[in-house]
This record gives sequence, C-alpha cells and structure tokens, in this order.
Amino acid sequence: AFSILGSSLIIYMILSDWKRKLDRPFHRLVLMMSIFDFLQSAAMAVATTAFPKESNIYGAKGNTHTCTIQGFFILLGSAVPIYNACLNIFYVLTIRYSVSSGRFAKFEPALHAIAILVPFSMAITFIARGDTYPQESVCVPYTKSYVISIASLFVIC
Repeated sequence: AFSILGSSLIIYMILSDWKRKLDRPFHRLVLMMSIFDFLQSAAMAVATTAFPKESNIYGAKGNTHTCTIQGFFILLGSAVPIYNACLNIFYVLTIRYSVSSGRFAKFEPALHAIAILVPFSMAITFIARGDTYPQESVCVPYTKSYVISIASLFVIC
C-alpha cells in the first residue's frame, strides 16, 4: 500500500509539471520506474484474491486468467531494478565522466528499450507457456523456468 502511494505521488509530482520535468533524463527514468512499481504493487495488493477458486486457498475468488494477469504485472515489475540500474548509469556518466543531459539523452532510448522490452518479453513468454500458478500470496511463474529465463538473459547481455 505504501509503495502504491509513494509511486503515485512521484508520478503526480512529475506529471504536474511535465513540460519542465520531462526535459530531464532523471525525471524520465524515475517516472518510468514509478509507473512499473505502481503496476507491480497493485498486482501484489490483490494477493490471494486473484487465485483460482478451485485452489481452496482462503480469499481465492479468481480463476486461471486472473492469476495469469497478476503474474504478468508482477513480472513487469522487474523493470524497476532495471530502471534503477539505468539511474546508476546516468549518475556515473554525469558525475564521474561529466556527460551532459543532452548527450545522455542520445542513448537514453536504448536504456528504456531494455528496461521495458526485457520484462515485457519475459511476461509474455510465461503467459504463452502457461507457467504462472499460485504460490504463497501471489501468482508467479514456475520457478525453474523463471530462473532459466533470467540466467539466459544474463548470458545474452
């Protein structure tokens, strides 16, 4: 609940003065990180309500589709640490190497592409394979295939 509130406030603060704030790479990266954090936190707030009724878990009111949707948004949340890494890259380049915001903006789209497409493609893959199932308090991908996918991601990078 606090994560949803915090992310919502950050989104509001940036979009309330979007003409000025979206000119800066820092605000663009933080905005996207907050959007993905909001989506993941909202999916986690649903908790066991998304579980299929047949699972006999207390609070389960959903079906396999609601569980799959919850798993999709939880996987999209893996964009948050990637955006955090993008912010680290931004700070290292601007502080240590004196790269200007304008110069950083030239390759910023590549960072956004990686931060969005990697989690999105992982989420689509798990949905297409039907690997999402209820575990503890949320619906998540089957652990073995998730670990294999993350390991293959590091090999690709």
